[in-house]
Amino acid sequence: MVFEATGRVGGRQRSSELGGTIVEEGAVFFGKQYPNLWRRIRAAGLEGELKTYHAMRMRTLEAQRAGTTCRPRSRVTTTQLAALRRVLPRREKVKLVQMTAEILPRGGELRAMLGNEVSSKWLRRLDAVPAAHWLEAKVGPRFTESFASPIMESLSFADASEWSALGALMLMTFSATPRLHAIVGGNDRIAAAIAEPLEVRTGTSITAISPDPGGVGVEADDGSRSFTSRFNDVVVAVPGPVAASLLHGELAEVVSCIRYSSSVVPAIVTDSPLDVPAVSFYEADSSNHISGLAVERPCADGPILCFANVRSPLREELIDADDDRALDVLSDTVERATGVRPIPKASKVIRWRHSIPVGEPGMLQHQARIRGLVGGVPHLELAGDYLVSPSQEGALVSGARAAAALIERG
Repeated sequence: MVFEATGRVGGRQRSSELGGTIVEEGAVFFGKQYPNLWRRIRAAGLEGELKTYHAMRMRTLEAQRAGTTCRPRSRVTTTQLAALRRVLPRREKVKLVQMTAEILPRGGELRAMLGNEVSSKWLRRLDAVPAAHWLEAKVGPRFTESFASPIMESLSFADASEWSALGALMLMTFSATPRLHAIVGGNDRIAAAIAEPLEVRTGTSITAISPDPGGVGVEADDGSRSFTSRFNDVVVAVPGPVAASLLHGELAEVVSCIRYSSSVVPAIVTDSPLDVPAVSFYEADSSNHISGLAVERPCADGPILCFANVRSPLREELIDADDDRALDVLSDTVERATGVRPIPKASKVIRWRHSIPVGEPGMLQHQARIRGLVGGVPHLELAGDYLVSPSQEGALVSGARAAAALIERG
């Protein structure tokens, strides 16, 4: 039995239709670094229904073959190597090459850490080092401020200074691939395929859980009534702050310390004549309210999709505000970047109060403490990306581990 608070399964893997195109509201892409996710895709028969993106320009290969161009006209730092050559002093370019040469031979370890316990000593040491300090020491402050930090913020909706060097490598490992992928018709088709053989009760919120030596009592509300059920075993698979509200004692206290970044992503679909595709990462200053802008044409003959990541502190103001302010921020940014103010034919603002767990220094120790405490609670396990890595792969692996732990306990 699966209880799902919303009207559909998938959590932060959520897709929706906007102006004739599919918008990924949560997990946008996945790469080859997610072997467990790929097994699920193959099992669901979705491997032949992929959209493939050129990771450097973040444009679909279909659009690339159609001859669309990439010509952002703003003062932003883009992900293209040419931008690095303009921005970085020669000394920092050399240090960047040296850092890359140091990391590349460890690619297997880096990919494995997204879904496996981190055992490598050098990676465990990086768990205690702030990302900003590590990147500045490796390359220099200009690289950290104008390139690494905006990309990390765009991937995680949190400042680079909040992450450990290990967490930063997890984020960068996800994007360090020549190809990224999505599912035609929406990534949430993966979650729907996984849930298909299960009994799922959507629109049902869990209000309390009570584990004891004989099982777990679950109090729930489906909108029309409150009820109590009892189960032999329960896996709580929700974001850390939500899990903490259902737990008790020291375990609740420790899980509540997991910090998530929120996200506000305004999106519009337009037929305005924009240069596409273009992906830009903006430097942090008082005039920039976003960390990343994407302008793409998902289908060669379709409308243009524009979306942006709103950065803090404006993000916190907009998380509960009406949509107009966030959409104005997006339109202003597109106009500065392309010279054309888009006329929306459809729009929406995507908000997540718990978007992604922040991989702060000490993340591995915190995860180990949670695992130790939950192991002492009868018939209960936890699952979520905060227990493995901030990724779709981490979420999947955590669920498999939780189920295996309950089976082993008998």
